[in-house]
Amino acid sequence: MNLTADFGEAADSPRMEEIFRQLNTLRRPQLPDDDPYIFYDWVLVRRQGLELGFVEENYHLGKAKHLWGTGQLLFVQAYYYAGFDDVQCCEILMPYGLSWKDSREKVRGRMAGAAATLHSSSISDTWDVPEGYRLTVTYGGNPIHAERMVCQQVPVPLRPSQPVSPPNLDQIIVHWGHSVTQTDWRALWSHWLDDNAIKQGSDSGEIDLADSFGVTLHVEPDDGAPLLRAITLHGNRDANAVGWRGKLPQGLDFEDSPNILFQKIQEQPISTSQGKITGHAVWNFHDYTLHVLYSCVDNRLMRVKLIAPGIWKPIEDY
Repeated sequence: MNLTADFGEAADSPRMEEIFRQLNTLRRPQLPDDDPYIFYDWVLVRRQGLELGFVEENYHLGKAKHLWGTGQLLFVQAYYYAGFDDVQCCEILMPYGLSWKDSREKVRGRMAGAAATLHSSSISDTWDVPEGYRLTVTYGGNPIHAERMVCQQVPVPLRPSQPVSPPNLDQIIVHWGHSVTQTDWRALWSHWLDDNAIKQGSDSGEIDLADSFGVTLHVEPDDGAPLLRAITLHGNRDANAVGWRGKLPQGLDFEDSPNILFQKIQEQPISTSQGKITGHAVWNFHDYTLHVLYSCVDNRLMRVKLIAPGIWKPIEDY
């Protein structure tokens, strides 16, 4: 069963029905009727150690937002598990001849043909393979060996409806603690930072410019004039944003792997945390506190947040 060859199949197609039959599962993917902002569903087959992921086609293909949720579900992800809890070990043939007995070195040897695309974290390796999908192997155990593999068809990047010119970071950080109603600040964001956006930010503490610039402005009300406290620069599709297209601090790039992140910023972070899905690190610099969120599945940066100096606190301090 070569699941990755069927990426892009409609969830209700005869081919997918045959796959469900072979896996001996009655479950079928379905989006909830009561939540218009959910575009994925998964079918976990515990006895087979497999999970199949499906996504609404217009969302996956980066179509206009008003079309999201109106199309069919497509098969775009396959998760292979070495076994955990009540999920059995997957015993079907895996891509590139990978085996649960493989060490990290052995896995990398099998994937040598795609070595130029390798992105790594401390727990996982990711490759974009010639067949047109992204493959991630997560390691664990003692001795270290492969314990999970994710194959996914990467979604099409989201694009702004109109071209924008992002400001540079120096223009942003000089406004820490200043009102976001100031004319020179509003000019950086053109007509997107209008009175309505500022009013909503005053109420919620966040000004959403994710659809245009790929940013979220974090503000604090002060006698009705919201003051700038932080800015989040989103990678493409993080929080369904179009993605920040300006420069990132410290020479970072959203295509950087977690390993490259820590090579570029060699100072000791003041806070770090890493799970199997995501990780983050925080550094204090003179002009800002830097918070970086990264994916251990795509092994790329997801989100970069600059915070005015002296504001950030670890969760346990609140």
